[in-house]
Amino acid sequence: MDAVDLIDVIFPTLNIRFISVLDEYDSENPSCVQDRVNNILKHFMNDYYAREVSVKLIQAHKLSRNKGEFWGARPPYGYKRSDESSKLLVPDEEEKKTIQQIFNWYVFDGMSAIEIAKALNRAEIPSPSESYIRKKQDSVGYGSRNLWYGEVVSAIVQNPVYIGAAVYGKSKQMLHQNIPMKMIPRNEWEIMENVREPLVEKAIFEKALQIAKERWETYGEIWSVKEDTMRADHAVFQGKIYCENCDRKMMQRWAKNQKVFSYFCKTAKLSGSRCNLLFVNEKYIKKAVKSAIKYQIDLAVDYKKKYGEEFYRQLEIEMTQNLKAAITKYESYESKLELLFEHYAMGVLSKEEYIQIKTQYMHEQQEAHENTEKTQKRKEVLLDTLRTKLDWIEELLKYQHNMELTKEMVNRLIQKVVVKSSGEFLVCFWFGDIFEDEIDQGGVSYAI
Repeated sequence: MDAVDLIDVIFPTLNIRFISVLDEYDSENPSCVQDRVNNILKHFMNDYYAREVSVKLIQAHKLSRNKGEFWGARPPYGYKRSDESSKLLVPDEEEKKTIQQIFNWYVFDGMSAIEIAKALNRAEIPSPSESYIRKKQDSVGYGSRNLWYGEVVSAIVQNPVYIGAAVYGKSKQMLHQNIPMKMIPRNEWEIMENVREPLVEKAIFEKALQIAKERWETYGEIWSVKEDTMRADHAVFQGKIYCENCDRKMMQRWAKNQKVFSYFCKTAKLSGSRCNLLFVNEKYIKKAVKSAIKYQIDLAVDYKKKYGEEFYRQLEIEMTQNLKAAITKYESYESKLELLFEHYAMGVLSKEEYIQIKTQYMHEQQEAHENTEKTQKRKEVLLDTLRTKLDWIEELLKYQHNMELTKEMVNRLIQKVVVKSSGEFLVCFWFGDIFEDEIDQGGVSYAI
């Protein structure tokens, strides 16, 4: 009944038009609205089918779990599918050596995850994603695409799969009980040991978990005592700064002496041969962003003078009249065809004359129908595009007299900032370049 409530109650309340291509349903079509019983039954059967499938999948997963079968799309790094059965995993000897080396460095040599990632990159050992693509493409001359990163190493040393265990219940979704997809805490995972051949000893794995926990607690204490240290979530551009060379998010660092954030490319830090972009001071990014926002505000002001609310209302009235005229012309052919048939039935027209005129009318009716659709489409495109622009104009004008950059302002207006060099930036707005498009082009600009 959830789908029916959405279609019958929630969507109409929010003035949302619902269209289902496969079901040939349109909420603005009176015939579809009248056929409400069939729609309710169809949605009920779809929901019932989904619940039945959910129950069967859960039962199938329980059976395979007891057999230690692997149903994932991609085996964990260090393992490969067995030649005997694609559902069984066996160690990949080359990757097994890398896994054991990672644990040795982490547990016995005291290396951090980032230090291990750097060492692996220097040794040109394929990362998990790179190794997977190589196997999939089966190409000897495959070029390196992905590096090792600290978070990848950290995930490996805390993954119980490497002691031969199978982990279940990381997420949960049960449609037959109306339970949506949700992530499950680590302490609630179901771990079955001795399912497959281990790559490292359990004692080493448990020591790695202990070290990871201690390092995390130490890291938290350092942050808690440094009151003059700014946390990453205080940064105005958190998650917005990207490196042009490797198309990855740049990492933040608080410069205590300068009281400002700086950004550095993680790829350059881990492998200088892949990227040469090092540190960028946030003050230069702020200067570029302020300049870009001011430019967009100026464009918005000019655009509002040309195409304001008054223009929008006039255009809406005119296009509504044009659409009504197109619909009236199309509908007029029904009466014309009826009158034509009456003349033929009364003998006013011969059969040949009737067929000839009817053919002409039907051709004109089809043209009128196509013209109606084009007029409707043009109205929707132009008005929707103009309304989007006017809404963004009002949003931009909020900051016309206050250009102080805030996190809320940046999140609202900016999608990302691409760093080309230490002094060259590309500021990408959520609304794209819509104020540089003329309204008579009729194109739908990218906007959110």
